[in-house]
Amino acid sequence: MFGDPANLISRIGTGFKDFYYEPKKGFIKGPIEGGKGILKGTYSLIRNPIEGSFDSASKLLSSMSKGMLYLTDD
Repeated sequence: MFGDPANLISRIGTGFKDFYYEPKKGFIKGPIEGGKGILKGTYSLIRNPIEGSFDSASKLLSSMSKGMLYLTDD
């Protein structure tokens, strides 16, 4: 009924984890890879919460739609 809050929280956690670990892994290999790691981590930090939010909203609206279909006997 509430979408998928566990998935949303997981996606947010994944974004923060990648934001921390991707640059760290990159700088071990060198400065250019570290810069790429910063970009990958930042992209993940932005992308994962947004995708998780839209996924939760989609599931919430789907649940509401099914409830309305049930109530209208359609």
